[in-house]
Amino acid sequence: MAQAFLGLKDPEFLFDVIIHLGTLLATVLIFYKEIIKLFTHPRAILLIIVAGIPTAIMGFVLVDYMEKYFWSMKEACIELIMTGFILWFTQYAPSKKIELEETLFSNITIPKAFLIGIAQGISIFPGISRSGLTIATALFLKTGRRDAAVFSFLLSIPSIIGAVGLKLLKTPLTHFHPLHFGIGFTTSLLLGTISLLFLIKLVLEGKFYKFSYYCWIVGSAALIASYYFL
Repeated sequence: MAQAFLGLKDPEFLFDVIIHLGTLLATVLIFYKEIIKLFTHPRAILLIIVAGIPTAIMGFVLVDYMEKYFWSMKEACIELIMTGFILWFTQYAPSKKIELEETLFSNITIPKAFLIGIAQGISIFPGISRSGLTIATALFLKTGRRDAAVFSFLLSIPSIIGAVGLKLLKTPLTHFHPLHFGIGFTTSLLLGTISLLFLIKLVLEGKFYKFSYYCWIVGSAALIASYYFL
């Protein structure tokens, strides 16, 4: 949305990927203890691999199609509003608050992990929140709140790395602007860390649905503004 209002046309998708690297680093900094635990819990690694399979397939097959037909301001606004409705219904999800045990993700089965991976793949649509949809899916599948949040963000690590690698292979180096991308990366790292801590707090308190207000307000305002200014 910011790119559309600022008149930035190219390279849109690559810049989005680069700033995701900032939030990726924020994820690593916040969940470093859980990441270290992964190396002693093969089952947890298996769950992340299982979830990553549908995400990788959907991303590899659909990315070019999505950029061509769905990467637009109006699509992003509409899908952000849709994300709001998904988040709103999480308040009716089972209110388990299962803390992470010594065995990581003991409440997540392989079928659940696969469904969460599909949800992550759907987030390739420009206005669909990756973390929002994966956490919501996990909550609807009766996963504990903390497990849902931690699994969602650990799952984002290989997914973002894969997206970055794929896009860099397809994007000419002439499209890379170190200063611009460096500023975007740094900003996303700082604000991503703050936002992530705030998000986790709301998830654990059972107030994740409150993000729906943000989605509705921003999505609707940007959609209306797009008809007058774009």
